[in-house]
Amino acid sequence: MFMLYAFGVRAINVMMVGVLGDALGLQNAFIAAALISLLCLPVILALPSTPAVRHEEL
Repeated sequence: MFMLYAFGVRAINVMMVGVLGDALGLQNAFIAAALISLLCLPVILALPSTPAVRHEEL
């Protein structure tokens, strides 16, 4: 399931950076993509470190 999600998100990101590259230039588009990625770090750090569902050991 993770691979499906990653494949879809990656395809959408490539299209978004392409549109930004056409509008702003490639260098500015890559800088904008890097800044957006950095802005996501607080959200990632706020995620819980343990899984919500625990599987029973067999």
